[in-house]
Amino acid sequence: MLTVYWVIIGLTLLAMVTPWLLKAIFPHKICFKEVALSMVVSLVIGGISFLVFVSTTPHSIEIWNGLVTDKKQVRVSCSHSYQCHCVNVCTGSGNTRSCTRVCQTCYRHTHDYDWRVFTNLDHYTNISRVDSQGRRTPPRWDKVIVGEPFSKENRYPDYLKASDASIFYTNNTESNEEYDRLIPEYPRVYDVYRSNHVFEASANRRFSDAEIKDMNDHLKTLLGEWGPKYQINMILVFTDQSREFMSYMVNEWEGGRKNDAIIFINVADDNTVNWVDLQSWTKNEFFNSIIRAEILALDEFGIDSIWDILSSKVKYFERIEMEEFSYLLSERKYHWWQILLMLFFQLAGNITIGVLIARNKLFGGLTNSYSSRRMSRLYRR
Repeated sequence: MLTVYWVIIGLTLLAMVTPWLLKAIFPHKICFKEVALSMVVSLVIGGISFLVFVSTTPHSIEIWNGLVTDKKQVRVSCSHSYQCHCVNVCTGSGNTRSCTRVCQTCYRHTHDYDWRVFTNLDHYTNISRVDSQGRRTPPRWDKVIVGEPFSKENRYPDYLKASDASIFYTNNTESNEEYDRLIPEYPRVYDVYRSNHVFEASANRRFSDAEIKDMNDHLKTLLGEWGPKYQINMILVFTDQSREFMSYMVNEWEGGRKNDAIIFINVADDNTVNWVDLQSWTKNEFFNSIIRAEILALDEFGIDSIWDILSSKVKYFERIEMEEFSYLLSERKYHWWQILLMLFFQLAGNITIGVLIARNKLFGGLTNSYSSRRMSRLYRR
């Protein structure tokens, strides 16, 4: 992969060389002024194609957590428009007569209804309607409970993906089939605003599905209070694997997201904690070290003790702002297909400009054919 600087150099060289090649192909139809003009146009084409790719910053999706504070049926403007009362408007007469069809905009209803769920994230989400106008109550809206946990996905520019070198994770050089079978998918929001935050990645499971569900429900409730205040998304992973598995899983999850705190806990058969480690994007390393130390200090594992530790130490989490890594855009690497696409756009534009100039179709006022220039010289003689 090539960096931004090499891409700029390549596009510039192509812009400078192609017009001269076209001059060699059409020696009697392209003059030196036209070569210079073609260079300028070529540089503009290359710059536009380059800016298109540079402006496409890599993105990631993080999860915001909160609580449902209210739900309401809201009357809104009708969104079902159609053209109506169309007439032909004509002007001129005879051969100059032209007509245009002009229509008004009408709406199927005087109003619509949205079924909204409000949260402590200063955000609301709409439950999908079951009829076009929204008169009928959606069954999913009936299931909404004020005070229950709420999660939403937020898309943000991820400057860390612009560079191969990340301070939060590295790409796994080799795949591990045993680890791959244990790693869960990175959590996403489902069923409008639900999400999972507790996982077991073990070859020999310690917890039942019901226990995992209970822990997940409790952590989601805690995050409903922590999310708006500390901007944190906490994930708890129980595993019977080594620390090597944690590193592998973190790499597969691309280091998590900028508001994540992923806590790995390995519990021994005698109910003591073998090891604990955290992957979190926090400015305050004390958050990681104090949680690690207090969980390891437990005489025996107990989920209530875990909740107490997390509740008392979450205040030390300080989320890192992604803008701190915007400098990585200058180190962005481009794949071979991106380079080829940019070069293709510029080369196609260069050839088109050159052919049009040679045929006197684009800059007719600035170019003349070789024969006309020759006849002019002969006439003067």
